[in-house]
Amino acid sequence: MPNSFLRIALLGLALVMPMTGPQAADKVLRVVPHADLKVLDPHTNTATITLMHGHMIFDTLFAWDAKLRPQPQMVESYQVSADRLVYTFTLRSGLKFHDGQPVTTRDVIPSLKRWMVRDTIGQALAGFLDTIEATDDKTFVIRLKEPFAFVEMALGATASVIMRAQDAQTDPFKAVTEVVGSGPFRFVRAEWNPGAKIVYEKNPDYVPRAEPADGLAADYQFRGLAGMQVRHRRRAVRHVGQVQPIGQLGDDALEVEEVERLVGQLARVAPELAVPAAAHHDGKAPRLVG
Repeated sequence: MPNSFLRIALLGLALVMPMTGPQAADKVLRVVPHADLKVLDPHTNTATITLMHGHMIFDTLFAWDAKLRPQPQMVESYQVSADRLVYTFTLRSGLKFHDGQPVTTRDVIPSLKRWMVRDTIGQALAGFLDTIEATDDKTFVIRLKEPFAFVEMALGATASVIMRAQDAQTDPFKAVTEVVGSGPFRFVRAEWNPGAKIVYEKNPDYVPRAEPADGLAADYQFRGLAGMQVRHRRRAVRHVGQVQPIGQLGDDALEVEEVERLVGQLARVAPELAVPAAAHHDGKAPRLVG
């Protein structure tokens, strides 16, 4: 789990880096990730690329900051009883799915129940769970059989995304194929070409938190960014000057000589991204960390 968090957080850092100077207009970031996206459902798959996709499209009740501390994300406020058996959560106002539907507790509760079936920390929470019930559209209550010290941490797990109620009703052992979240970016399915390209566009209805981005918490829509094009590494690495972050070049991606040439080219156009993971190699292509 920490490795997944670090990979996603590093992607966030890479996304922020090109945005540091004053921008005349929103721009599109072109990214080469470490793997090809095959499964769209973060409830059913632990692949890091799926979790990255999930954090682009969906949102979570809590999120982990740079020190791995859970911070409210979709939650506006919450209270914990003195015996730590009753947690009352209130959602932020203005949360909407990409299809315009408001996010309510009718979406949250089935999403959490589905997530608890497959995710390790979700299963741990489920073992302490007595009931989870809605008070109204914005407020729900979790009652525990005995105290569990990691409730907020669990609700900020990378896979604990909130889906529409109709999607959350899907068998947790069957991946959803309709990707409609409430997160900072929308998945442009019409432009998805598996093995070649994924396109995300900025969600104009997303309301970020007021706090500055911190790890995976608060505002991670990245102001000034209109969208993102994700290229499969085998096709994109030959056009290094046209992309910003490169997640990783696998050992099988290119011949050593070609990688060395590309590292030199990358160093000229984006020196902060041209960081070999090791100073030597054993005949295999070195890796790049962006």
